[in-house]
Amino acid sequence: MVKFPANKTLGSSLDTLARRPLWQYGLDYGHGTGHGIGMFLNVHEGPARIAGRRASSSVSNERPVYDGMFFSDEPGYYDEKRGFGVRLETIVMAKYMSTEYGQSDNTLGFEAIAFVPFEKKLIKLELLSESQRKWLNTYHRECREKTGVYLKNKGMQAEYDWLYSRTEPVPVAQQTLCSGGNSNFITMLVLSISAIINYL
Repeated sequence: MVKFPANKTLGSSLDTLARRPLWQYGLDYGHGTGHGIGMFLNVHEGPARIAGRRASSSVSNERPVYDGMFFSDEPGYYDEKRGFGVRLETIVMAKYMSTEYGQSDNTLGFEAIAFVPFEKKLIKLELLSESQRKWLNTYHRECREKTGVYLKNKGMQAEYDWLYSRTEPVPVAQQTLCSGGNSNFITMLVLSISAIINYL
């Protein structure tokens, strides 16, 4: 969902956008939001990454995000006191995107290239905006069209049925938001983290 100036936006700027939903609650996660994935198959491959810049690091060490770069997208949250952690991950590619007022040759966004469904039992739908619900439905439709077709062609019917059951569309119309409170804490976090995926 996020769009940004092409070939000059640093990953640290995108990392800030990704953390915003958690920062609103005074929370954070202790790792980068994403790292490069490339031809050498290193675990964390440069030249760009989506992570905050350490106070001691130099801006000259950072490289902007260019069209065609691949990244992991893996926000999370871990709470030692409550004894749980949440981490969602997918793989995305930077690509040129059109905007209402700009040309497609000066704006980048991210397109998912790995299609595994998000577990909807962990999502409290009333905390999702309409645009986030649409994004989730689009992503799950692509899971069916890409991963589902592959499973079907391989004769993996049980796996196909599982994927199909996990990618049913969610209602797009937004319901009333839940009130705060401790009982909604974990689901609020999961949805905040789900929202991060939508930012990138």
